[in-house]
Amino acid sequence: MRPVAAAVKMSATPQVGTVVSGTYRWMADWPETDSVHLWEAAAGPTRIRVVGRARDMMPSAGLRGVRIRYCVKPVIGEGTSRLTGHKTCSAWTTVDGPGAAEIVGSAG
Repeated sequence: MRPVAAAVKMSATPQVGTVVSGTYRWMADWPETDSVHLWEAAAGPTRIRVVGRARDMMPSAGLRGVRIRYCVKPVIGEGTSRLTGHKTCSAWTTVDGPGAAEIVGSAG
């Protein structure tokens, strides 16, 4: 049975300059070995590009206002015993600007 990554999501709303982590629930009889972690950005409905390849990422200023999502492709075993599950992704979320601390001093 292939491994499954369920409940894939981000640890927080992504913000420029702040680390956000991908989280998921592991669903397999065997321990995880070498799962593939991806952060994807969407410039439009069909233009998706990979902007990170780790469980954590820090959005750069170039991603401000861009929709991103965290994806994981679960893997168990190695060599001829390697089994890969289907890529599962979080919901698309727009990267916010820097934290509210930067705008505290502005009067309204």
